[in-house]
Amino acid sequence: QIIHQLIHNHQEKLKAMFATADNIASQNCANQTQIKIATMITHFNQEIQRLKSLQKENKNIRDDEISNMENQRDELENVMNKAYARLDSSRLIVAG
Repeated sequence: QIIHQLIHNHQEKLKAMFATADNIASQNCANQTQIKIATMITHFNQEIQRLKSLQKENKNIRDDEISNMENQRDELENVMNKAYARLDSSRLIVAG
């Protein structure tokens, strides 16, 4: 009963707080996602370059192995770019 009354009385403030929290989470998620995408791309590019270098010495390394690695990198980047933050739950602590 008291909680319902408290939430009802402070509904606008709570909505603003949750909107702010959602914005902060979204910004942090976007920043972290871009950092992780850059790390992933660097890792894949290093591996692709390694395979290309090896291919010059070893003809057993096929072009399709390299193109598969490039496709994996591109698909993973597309998936990672779709990441977003979602506020699943909240805890309201009433002190006093």
